[in-house]
Parts: sequence; C-alpha cells; structure tokens
Amino acid sequence: MNDCSLIPWHPIAACFPIFTDVCALAASIRSGGLRQPITLLDGKILDGRARHIACSMAGYELTPADYDHWYGSASAATEVVVAQYLSRADPFNDFDLAAWLGAPRGSG
Repeated sequence: MNDCSLIPWHPIAACFPIFTDVCALAASIRSGGLRQPITLLDGKILDGRARHIACSMAGYELTPADYDHWYGSASAATEVVVAQYLSRADPFNDFDLAAWLGAPRGSG
C-alpha cells in the first residue's frame, strides 16, 4: 500500500482545503483505477492531493504513468490551482479566497 506522506503537498496547493469525499474517491479508484493523473511541481503534489490519499486508502499502487509534471512557471501554476479550486469550491464555505489573494473585499 502507498504511504501518502511520501510525496509532500506543494505549498501552492496546501493553501486550499480538500473538498473531495476521499472515501468515495477511494471506492471509485478501487473499482476502476485512477482516472486522472496527479500533477507534481518540484516533486510535490500540485493537484491531486485527494486522489493521492484515496489511492493509498484503496491500496492502488501508483506508477510513473499516474503522474503529470508541471513544467510551467510557479505563477502559472498558482493560476491553475486557483482556477481548479474555484471550480470545486463551495461558495458557502468559510475559506476566504479574496483574503488569501490579497484582493479588497467587494471589489467585484
């Protein structure tokens, strides 16, 4: 079984909560395998933290083919992670994205 602690989370990704039901994702991976690769930047998980945890829970052995590597800039990686976060985010949660981005509130 994989150990989730072997690959650390990239600081960009670590700023955001995980919304995915990891138990349900583990069940899905157990029955159908990993369907979307885990993205790494500088050897750390940029996108796919829940998938990585779920693979460990499911006993799914990750291979090099299960990883994509980000070769763009850190600023572009931040934009991608923010966009992915926004696509997954619950607009009613407590996380204050505007504050994290340093944007004035109500600047709409």
